Amino acid sequence: MVYLDHRLARGVFGREDELIFVAIANHISVALETARAARMQLERVSLERDLKAMHQQATTDALTGLKNRRALIVNCHSQ
Repeated sequence: MVYLDHRLARGVFGREDELIFVAIANHISVALETARAARMQLERVSLERDLKAMHQQATTDALTGLKNRRALIVNCHSQ
């Protein structure tokens, strides 16, 4: 929300000024929404990366890099 006023005089801002202010406010609104969507996309990508890493850790032996018992169980349940 944008509020504009002049403390010393009335009627300083006319209809043309209002249209400009509305256009600026709309532009700001779009920019904020775009930034929010971009931030959500980055968070989603980060969460997907973390989930993949957790799955890798849960199904692979850290020392040998071979699939472990859990990987076998997950694979059996998915088929």
